[in-house]
Amino acid sequence: MFGSMLRAHRARALLTQEELAARAGVSVRHLREIESGRVHSPRGSTVRALADALGLSEPDRDRWQRAAREMVGELSDPVHPGRHQANGDGQDAPRPANSVNVEVRQGANGTPEPDRDDHLPATPAPWRSVPALLPPDAYGFTGRIEPLARLDALLATVAVEQPTAVPICLVSGAPGVGKTTLAVHWAHRNRQRFPDGQLYIDLLGFTAGQPAVEPAYAIRRLLDALGVPPGRIPADTGAQRDLYRMTLAGRRLLVLLDNARDVAQLRPLLPGSPTTMVIVTSRDQLTGLVAANGAHPVGLGAFSDEESHEFLRRRLNDGRADAQPQAIAHIAQRCARLPLALALVAARAVQQPSFPLSAFASQLADDRRRLDLLAADDADTNLRAVLADSYAGLDTASARLFCLLGAWPAPEITVAAAASLAGLPPDRVGSLLARLVRAHLVAERAEGRYLLHDLLAAYAAELSHERLDESERIEAVHRALDHVLHTAAAAAAVLRPQRQPLPLSVARPGTVVELITTIGEAFAWFTSELPTLMTAVSIAGALGSDRHAMLLAQAAQTYLYRQGLHDEQVHVQQAALAATQRLGDRPAEARAYLSVAHAFTCGGRHDEALRHFNKAFALYLEVDDREGQAQTHRHIAWLHETRDHHRESLHHAEQALVLSAAARDDLGVAEALNLVGWYHATLDDIVAAQIYCRRALALHRRLDNPAGEANTWDSLGYALVRANLHRRGISHYQRALRLFRAVGARLDQAEVLDHLGDAHAAIGETENARRSWSESLAILETVDPARTSDVRAKLGLLTGCGDATSGDL
Repeated sequence: MFGSMLRAHRARALLTQEELAARAGVSVRHLREIESGRVHSPRGSTVRALADALGLSEPDRDRWQRAAREMVGELSDPVHPGRHQANGDGQDAPRPANSVNVEVRQGANGTPEPDRDDHLPATPAPWRSVPALLPPDAYGFTGRIEPLARLDALLATVAVEQPTAVPICLVSGAPGVGKTTLAVHWAHRNRQRFPDGQLYIDLLGFTAGQPAVEPAYAIRRLLDALGVPPGRIPADTGAQRDLYRMTLAGRRLLVLLDNARDVAQLRPLLPGSPTTMVIVTSRDQLTGLVAANGAHPVGLGAFSDEESHEFLRRRLNDGRADAQPQAIAHIAQRCARLPLALALVAARAVQQPSFPLSAFASQLADDRRRLDLLAADDADTNLRAVLADSYAGLDTASARLFCLLGAWPAPEITVAAAASLAGLPPDRVGSLLARLVRAHLVAERAEGRYLLHDLLAAYAAELSHERLDESERIEAVHRALDHVLHTAAAAAAVLRPQRQPLPLSVARPGTVVELITTIGEAFAWFTSELPTLMTAVSIAGALGSDRHAMLLAQAAQTYLYRQGLHDEQVHVQQAALAATQRLGDRPAEARAYLSVAHAFTCGGRHDEALRHFNKAFALYLEVDDREGQAQTHRHIAWLHETRDHHRESLHHAEQALVLSAAARDDLGVAEALNLVGWYHATLDDIVAAQIYCRRALALHRRLDNPAGEANTWDSLGYALVRANLHRRGISHYQRALRLFRAVGARLDQAEVLDHLGDAHAAIGETENARRSWSESLAILETVDPARTSDVRAKLGLLTGCGDATSGDL
């Protein structure tokens, strides 16, 4: 008997009747009547809900279903046939297609009567229908494995952890990212889990030109879909909400609330029964729904590269995607891997099958036309219109900030930079950025770092020209440039305090300058802001703000050198050179030529470097700048060293020493002394090398210049190793390494580690040599791959294989 089986399983699960009833979503009275035998034929949905709540295994579930079916057979008789009656050959007659699945129990007179849960109306509702309102599933759905799995797991998780809770899933993301597509696809895949129907309503929360759906109107629409006759729907909106929840109670339904504006719009539409699942989609993060209603958030981002390729392959379905992978990669990148944008490109490609995909990729490369190319003939699939819907929902201050972000095309932006752009306090701008993040118009990549994907950036740039006065836009960009320049100058001063401060003008009112006091903070700022700094150099040049471009390059120089970023150094220094020439500032032009030449030397472009050094020296002669002439001699000495012309190097180092002394430039004297000592060591004049280096070391210490001190310890170590005093040389190298690490000079660390490896190898300390060369190689692979071959060869000799790779480290 089914009732006895139910009692046995409940006892085995250590559940009271109240606990099981809560888990299954049935009334306690109804459960008692099933166990006592008063309900002979429970509904199939009740049987399944009880099995789920008890966590029955497949074999137990099969026996459970058979017992329930046998109860139906026992109830059938000629007078009261119930759900089945025997036909002439003794077989059960088929159930009529329009029959109502009614749970039957013994009435007071012994006849069957419909069962009623305590929370349902006192009379059965014959008007109940099984709604199927899901929109069609789109062809070509691909990927989204993780969010689909999270949706799959939600029902089971809630049923186990809190079976009385309504399972609510919130799918949120940027406009065009495919929230509705994901929700509808999952709903179609799981229709069988909701045998009592699937409800759907578009709440129009972000549709320009149409007001958002009011909750009362939505409830009336849903009651209509549930089959409630108009005459049974009360006029009072509160009573309508109660009827809506009563109608859903105990039914295994899915409610898909699409395009929700805010939590206030949603709450009246939430059912009270745990048997009903709710999926909400919104461009807003709806934090209140997560906090108060325990909604499970599923954040939806852009496609991966693989998903983008697969999506286009399925939509095109003609082999072009597989035949032109490079074009597909460019299309995906220029569409920011946004599903709606990719769908629009695919639609155009399908309609023009003779066009190569590279043609579409080329068209999308034009930032000014990209949004025009991603347009369609209806608002729902026109990308610009979709983005406009989200923008229209912003408050005035957030909308202004979004426009300003479009005027500043940096790859990322911090709160301080955004505050400078807006001319507002950082805490106020932080709140506005949080609002843009909730609306998915800005993404927070890391704590305090924000970005717009390419299509949003293009839309924001359009708005900045449409909605902002030109003077307001240019003033905002200059504040942002001041923020980058003044913060970079502060960081540069920490990295090299002996250097003369940059000649900065006063920052514009409203500019926020970040406080940087330690070497670690300086390196962290340059590392995170380098892409922005390089973009700022280009922006300054485009705006005609040549002084900003020149000073930004000078501020970045020490960091770029110490990190071995030669290509970046060439880029910013060439921009600075062009800026100084436009300014007509001859001393600044000389410094720029020197900086570009230094970058060329680091990158191995020696002939170009020498031409630029000569131009720098000529300009320094023209303006009678002896410090600049001395600095040029020091750099030319290094250039000759890279060509193994050590006597020429020594000559230029000695010229630098004379000029620095005449200019009373103590820092220049200390650096020249070290160079003279180093080149004496390369020529095996060890005594002279030590004399010059000891003088340089004392002067660097007096100037509190740890980078110069480190260079000098390296020179002394080299001289001692050349004199076969390896132990003392190793000790000096180790002191140099500690100082270079302290100042963050990675390229110098690699060179000292290479020297250390040489010294260890010379006295047979193979493992120490291997460790030093391996560390040197690891640094060079990231900062200067062109210089790795010598270190690889040394490691190869140690292993006896003639070569070494990073995989051997």
